[in-house]
Amino acid sequence: MELFALFASALPWPPIGECTGTRPAARSAASAFDVANVARHLPVWGLDPSPEANALVLSIRAAAELPLGASGASRAARLAAVAAYSLCWDAAVAALVWAPLGGERSRGGPSFALRPQLRGRGLLVECPHPIADGNGAQCGSILARADPRAVHAVLMSGHHRCVETSRATPCDGRTRVCSLGGTPLRYPLSDDAHSSTGAYHAVHVALFAPDSTVVVGLHGMDAAGVSLSDGTLLPASADSHVATFGRALGSRLPLNVTACNRGSGLPFRAHLCATTDVQGRQVNGAADSCRATGPPQRSTGRFIHVEQSSAARSHAALPALIRALEELAARAGGADAAGAMPAVVAR
Repeated sequence: MELFALFASALPWPPIGECTGTRPAARSAASAFDVANVARHLPVWGLDPSPEANALVLSIRAAAELPLGASGASRAARLAAVAAYSLCWDAAVAALVWAPLGGERSRGGPSFALRPQLRGRGLLVECPHPIADGNGAQCGSILARADPRAVHAVLMSGHHRCVETSRATPCDGRTRVCSLGGTPLRYPLSDDAHSSTGAYHAVHVALFAPDSTVVVGLHGMDAAGVSLSDGTLLPASADSHVATFGRALGSRLPLNVTACNRGSGLPFRAHLCATTDVQGRQVNGAADSCRATGPPQRSTGRFIHVEQSSAARSHAALPALIRALEELAARAGGADAAGAMPAVVAR
């Protein structure tokens, strides 16, 4: 990957500027996380390993050092351009925003935002199925409306999970979601929660700080209520992150909030427990996020899988979700201050 860093260093792109709205070279968070821009048909970029995805990861790593000097800002901007991504500072959400420029080089790639001033403390909120799960507005709304000290990064898939059904992921599990006849099939390669080879998972790994980040994966289900898990079927204590979030959400919504983890204090229900979710497996320290001989045998407690009914995903329920996330972040040790625009951002 360092070859791409050396290549990018020689390119004449300017340092990071401020977001200007919908202009492709400087898309704001509102534009980057607009579900209308999610690709619903082929071709899409980012399903397979690529040099551009590697450059995107290096851009994140450079941006994470922004408070340390201007060299990181210039390097981050150039690497984003190598990946055919825009990178700008959105003052409205106090975050750096990456968005695909479109075209064959990045169409369908994930959009994401990072608050490097938080140094990985707080939540990484993820929406891997923004169209199929009917929760496309949640990630952008959380970035815009939650206390910026609570959320250090947000990641949203840039394509429909069923856009590429001709190729299956080698990872564990099956689903009926993308099957026309309702027969359980292997997950399609475009399912970002079940593929460890694409740009979405690579960005997830780059945004996750093992000692300070709690990952919250937001999903949608047909059943009533909310089903939570830490990505395993192992017991969880009453002071675990999954229990904290479940109590916070249940106290604010007139819905039944259950957990796949016994001992959490929440009603037990083993429903959509995410034991094959590749982001969950990575956070929980699995040797292989894609394939395993059984459910994860270890939980770090830093992953929360959230399956939401249509009522829980509704606009009316959004304030309750945001407050619950803020309470979780405070309990998990989020940052003391959101921080201002890094001095190295060009105005």
